[in-house]
Amino acid sequence: MAFGYANLNDDQMAEWGYISVEELIDNGASKDRSWKPVSFSDAQKIIKNYKRGFIRDKKVEGYLVDDGKIIGEARRYNPHTRFGEVMFYEIDVFGFISGYVNDKWNILSKMDIMNDKTLAKQLKRTEYENWKRHNIVELNERWDRYACKKYDDFESFCKRKYYKT
Repeated sequence: MAFGYANLNDDQMAEWGYISVEELIDNGASKDRSWKPVSFSDAQKIIKNYKRGFIRDKKVEGYLVDDGKIIGEARRYNPHTRFGEVMFYEIDVFGFISGYVNDKWNILSKMDIMNDKTLAKQLKRTEYENWKRHNIVELNERWDRYACKKYDDFESFCKRKYYKT
């Protein structure tokens, strides 16, 4: 058993608790022998700085497309071995992980996606959702502090911030 803090991209539902190490490993987790323990507040700072760096990293080489839907991003991808670094939007780990790309998925460049009206519209929405997900802590703090008095709803506040960047 392990004890820790779980936050699956929803600060309102995050919690401290116990989890089976075997269950984590069965679901694809691995032990990081190089991890150096830090305080919770230091871990939060590390994560926040990592997310900021991730958003500024524009080295996406392609987008994972499955059955007409953009499901993630790929970089350092080798089309012969189908191995590379991937990030799935539905399973967000705040960054890329090394992995094998299923042969039913396509890797399309941004240019290829922009030539398809349906995918181009989806990419625009996906880029916004990805930005929002990676900046949600800061957005929530700003909203709570002063923005809720100026905007009708959180979503319009987020969109205004996104399109200003």
